[in-house]
Amino acid sequence: TYEKNEIDTSYIITDSHRTTPVKTRILAGGLNTTRQQVLRVDKENRISLTEKQELLLCENLHEAISQLDALIVSDYGDGTFGPRLIREIQDLAHDNFFVSVDSRYQMEKFIGCTIFTPNEPEVEAILKTELNDDMAVMQAGKELLLKMNCNILIITRGKKGMILFEKDQPPFII
Repeated sequence: TYEKNEIDTSYIITDSHRTTPVKTRILAGGLNTTRQQVLRVDKENRISLTEKQELLLCENLHEAISQLDALIVSDYGDGTFGPRLIREIQDLAHDNFFVSVDSRYQMEKFIGCTIFTPNEPEVEAILKTELNDDMAVMQAGKELLLKMNCNILIITRGKKGMILFEKDQPPFII
């Protein structure tokens, strides 16, 4: 299917010690009722890349970059994004290349990238504050936009939607 859809997989590196995370959701409810997740079972290992693997990823990134319009970083703490790779990604953003980051555990290490998409608990952790109401979320968004030195910040809020923050623009509630 990758070939059929013309998806280039040549830059992917594999490691028999690292597996793809599998998240199994257990739902309650039947055909005529509202289905609700009651449990999620995650099978994953969190093994950091070796220095050699990280170097290879950096090399692959540099080779691929001329073919890309943007880079989307999805970091869920599985050990893929080490210091060297993060610096390479930041350098791309400093060169005015569009870099979007969703990092659950180390967002602050990506300072200077173009756009960040934290959820409310992630914002609370980074700013060491509680977001008790909409006003607190608004203030936190403005503060985090400056702290992360980014152009765009989108705070996701679950069923409350999201808020878009941009430099020199009023927040936009979605």
